[in-house]
Amino acid sequence: MASPQTHAAPAPPRSVPRRVARALLLTVLLPFILVALVLTMIVLIPITGWFIVNGFQSDRRFWRKASREGRVASWPDIRARLEHGEGTFIIDFGAEGWCDTQGYWLTTDPAELDPQAICPRWATLEGQTYRAIHALVTGRSDLERWTTQHLAPRAGEAKFVRIPRKAIQSQLDAQAKRDRVLLVWHDQAGSIESIASAGTQA
Repeated sequence: MASPQTHAAPAPPRSVPRRVARALLLTVLLPFILVALVLTMIVLIPITGWFIVNGFQSDRRFWRKASREGRVASWPDIRARLEHGEGTFIIDFGAEGWCDTQGYWLTTDPAELDPQAICPRWATLEGQTYRAIHALVTGRSDLERWTTQHLAPRAGEAKFVRIPRKAIQSQLDAQAKRDRVLLVWHDQAGSIESIASAGTQA
């Protein structure tokens, strides 16, 4: 007696309405997504360009004004002074331009300017990442007090300097780099803009 044949149950057909709904949804949403992306680019590109151009022009105005006031020094001159044991160079970290580093030179020696070594020395931070330096320098009340009490009163003696990127690492001798180069964070009390403003008011 032949055994009864078993047949697999046929797979249920896909829901046609669901596939149609999915196709219609993509057909309707895709143009909206594309339009939204285009509008976003139309808005963001001019805004981004404006910020870049405005920052560049503001930077140029600052340096032209400082030059007219006789407050700009050349890097070769400042490097020679530092290597001869004269004064202190403050890097305004985070204020780098397109291809340079900005800072200022003070006639005051580091031992007098910062006897307790509150302000970070560049030699101890050299080679660290931007984020690591930011974490070590920002949010410190003792550093903020020091910049307000010790840098601002000496703002009148500051000479502003733009140097090629990596010049301190590659051009300045090790002793001057270790003893005479300090670092402050841009947008804080010891930044180049705040020192320029304090020097003008002095």
